[in-house]
Amino acid sequence: MVIYLTTNLVNGKKYVGLDTHNRPWYLGSGTVLKKAIAKYGKSNFKKEILEECTTIEELRERELYWINKFQAHTSPEFYNRTATLTPTEHRTGKPLSEEHKAKISKANRGRKLPPVSEESNKKRSEALKGHTTSEETRKKISEAQKGIKKSEEVKWKMSLAHSGKPRVNRRKIILQLDKETGEILQEYSGLFSVEAAGFNRYLIQNTCTRSQKKGKPYNSQGYKWIYKD
Repeated sequence: MVIYLTTNLVNGKKYVGLDTHNRPWYLGSGTVLKKAIAKYGKSNFKKEILEECTTIEELRERELYWINKFQAHTSPEFYNRTATLTPTEHRTGKPLSEEHKAKISKANRGRKLPPVSEESNKKRSEALKGHTTSEETRKKISEAQKGIKKSEEVKWKMSLAHSGKPRVNRRKIILQLDKETGEILQEYSGLFSVEAAGFNRYLIQNTCTRSQKKGKPYNSQGYKWIYKD
């Protein structure tokens, strides 16, 4: 687990973020950063490690430290746009004010939780066996979901679930290849994974479909793309 600094080699703007898996290809998921990657191309960004961490708590605290150190969320030289709290505010144990609660809410928007292990999922499944949800709880869940926007992928899955048709796996493995040598640079699990890396998923989807029909990879956004067999 690491805290990293992504730098745009064209204009010098930077982005501070955390990565629970230390993926060399991952540059960050900030909305402004993703737009910049789509504009300038992934090859025009450099990533360097600021610090390594051993726990999630330490990782989040050190991310706050580095963002506050650079004042990244207010500086025009950074892509970060999230308001942050200082590490001290997380350790006092005092009741949080409404202002602090609002800051925490902002800081957590769009932040992805670490992946749940297979063992944890198994324990949760065992604990829920024979459990039924009361009508009151169902109503509360329904009320809480009102007004929440759903992604296209979620809508598609819900549509299949209500249609009674078996689900199919949309997450085809997509290979990113070097434009000149054809060497495999990265594997992506589906189009949303490609989008998270800063590429236009619609262009990649069209390119992969064309590659599949022609039997050879085609170019898009500086690389060659094809579905894995």
